Order: sequence, then structure tokens, then C-alpha cells
Amino acid sequence: MVFVLDNTENFYVEQMVLGSIIAFPEKFSDKLSRLSRDLFTSEEHIKIFDILIHLDGKYSDGWDDSMVLDQIAASGGEVKVEYAHCYERARRTAPMDSLIRVLLEAAQERYLRSAYSDLFNGITSPSAVELKAITEHAINAYSYAEAETGEYQGFIDNMGKPVDVIFTKYQKLDYLLDGIRQGTLTIIGARPSVGKTTFSLNIAQNVAGYGRKVAYFTLEMTRDMIIEKLISRGMKVDYKGVRQNINPADTMRFFEETGLTENLRIIDNISTVEDICDYITREKPDLAVVDYVQIVDTLKKEDTVRTKIDYISGRLKQAAKRSRCRVILLSQLKRPESGIVKPPTMNDLKESSGLEQDGDYIIMLYRPYVQDKSFTEAGGYKYKPYESAALLEKNKFGFIGECKLFFDGAHQDFREAT
Repeated sequence: MVFVLDNTENFYVEQMVLGSIIAFPEKFSDKLSRLSRDLFTSEEHIKIFDILIHLDGKYSDGWDDSMVLDQIAASGGEVKVEYAHCYERARRTAPMDSLIRVLLEAAQERYLRSAYSDLFNGITSPSAVELKAITEHAINAYSYAEAETGEYQGFIDNMGKPVDVIFTKYQKLDYLLDGIRQGTLTIIGARPSVGKTTFSLNIAQNVAGYGRKVAYFTLEMTRDMIIEKLISRGMKVDYKGVRQNINPADTMRFFEETGLTENLRIIDNISTVEDICDYITREKPDLAVVDYVQIVDTLKKEDTVRTKIDYISGRLKQAAKRSRCRVILLSQLKRPESGIVKPPTMNDLKESSGLEQDGDYIIMLYRPYVQDKSFTEAGGYKYKPYESAALLEKNKFGFIGECKLFFDGAHQDFREAT
């Protein structure tokens, strides 16, 4: 006998969830972060869900049902009809957590029945290995600690378990940070030509190298320019002659062996903060790097550069929290007064108080040689070109301090001083 699940009731639940979010976004839009496309069983519901995610990522000040309807109009007649049905089932007092749990459990059951249909239908007998796999899927698939656990129970359930953090692979910096936590915004500030792109790319390369997913948004440089930096550092090829001194086979082998082809996405065709946040919310990388805030664009018109940067940092902070991603945002710093060489501080963050406020971690990259290249026959350079430091100025979760670095310009590499 073949067991067939009656999905009629679950279909109504899908309609109520979508309709309630559409009709009352001020009450339920935060629930979108707990949903995904595979919780819905019809193409129309999936299209409506995609529209809601798009609007939620693009309009931080909120959206309403009329904006949803504008998007629906371009999606075809069947979607418009189903949108109307969803709207009819909208309830301001909908027990949303319970409804989401119904969708989660139904999706989990669909997955298990699809993956092990022969076992469920009695065609074959499960082996011990197959039974173990079924059990693991049942435990792991769609496990959301937030649903119906109360405000504190989820925290209590995870006490004693290691916190999910990523490491930069700079030992002293990681010691001070104790790893970068989920849902946080890190600001890396530096004066022009100090190497903030290279330093952030070194971190992204390190993180991708141990299997974490990284999205690198480059707004100033092209994808090819970024790849040249990766090759120079990873293959120890002089940066000036990258294209002339390597062969394609060795390069491809380097990318595959280091995991970069699988784990590092370099994105140079997105320029607005709304689209960046939409990507982060949709793809949920472990780490996203944005280079750099002063040239990020926005669809929202702001009166001043200060309010624009504050808006951008706020949107990225929201995207990090919603997707449980870690976002690193690069920023130019104010130029120092002529002839003065001193380490940068948070007061030097250019044209913004929002960066200092929104940043969970703030790191200042310092290379004094860039400010003072003076040379004397007797003493040589006052500051050597390779002397650098990462100054951790703000850390909501632990220590502040300094990680001394050497800059290898020939290979685009910041190395920790031993």
C-alpha cells in the first residue's frame, strides 16, 4: 500500500502565512528570515514568497500590500489569483510561530518521503546505514531553534555548545576577537593606499580556504583585478607579472586545491546596498566583504554623504543579523594633517558616526610608511615599507589590541609578524 499525504490543510497554512505577511508587514515581516522557498508546495506561493523577500531586502523603511501587488501584476494571472486567495486568509492575530512549525514539519516529511520513497512504500527493507541516514535527516533538516522555544529556551538548549565563529587566520587578531560571530558587522578602516582591499581579500581567502562560503563585493576593482591578487599571494608570483608568469593549468589547480572555486564568489556587477543585502539574505554566505562604503550606491535618496553612509551601514547590519552572516565593510579614513604620522582611531572614520555605532568590531589598518616615506643616508627609512598593524579599536565581545603585520607588496600579502 502506498501512503499518500493529504496536503490540503498545509496548502491553506501556506496561504495564511503569506497572506498575513502581505497584509500586516509591520507585524510579521520579520518572520521572512525563518522561511525558505522549499517550505511552499506551489509555484505561485514560491513566486509570492520571492517577491516578499525582494521587497524586504530592498526597502528597510517598510513596504505595504500595494507594493506587493505592483510586483504581482507582472507575474501572470495564476499568481494574481493565488495572491487574492492568500490575502483573504490574512489574520492580524495569526499564530505565526505555530503555522511556520507546520510548514517546517510538512517540508521535512516531503523531503524524507522523496529521498526514501522505496523504503516508505515497502518496496525494499532499510539497512542499518539507511535507517541511520533517515534519522540524521529527521534531526537535522529544517531545525529552527527559534520556533516555539520561547525567548530563552533556544539559548539554554545551546549552552555548552561551541559558538559558530569564523577565524581570520591571523593568530593575534583571532585571539583578540575570539572569532567573528554570526550576525555581526565588522568595519575595517584605512587611509588611501594602505592596503585595505588586500588585507580584506587576504581574510576572505583564508576563510574560504577552510571551507566557509564567502561573497566578496568589489565596487572599485574588477573581478579580474581581484583574481590577480589571489593568484599573486597564493602562488607566490610577482604581482606585476601575474599574467605572464603562470600557466592556465597550474592556476586552475591552485583554485581547486585551495577551495576558492567552490567557496569564494567575487561579485563586481552589484553596486547598490539594496542589491547587496538582497544577495546576502538570499544566499546566506558565512562571510560577506563589501569594498568600500564610500562608493556603495543606494536607491534611497539621501540629503548628505553622512546620512547616506549611515543608511548603508544600518542596512548591512540588518542583513547580517537576518541571515546570520558576518559582514565586513571597508571604509576610507580621513587624511591626516600634513606632516603628522599617527595611528588612526575611530574618530577618523570618514563622514559617518553610523559606522562607529553599527560596527560590532572596528579594525584600523595602519602602515606609517604611506604617510612618511622620508629617507636619510644615515638612518635609512624612518618607517620601513613593510611595517604595518591591524589595530582592533572596538570589540563588543572581548579584547581590543594590536596585531603587528608585515606587508609583502610583491605578493599582495599581509603576514603576521612573528
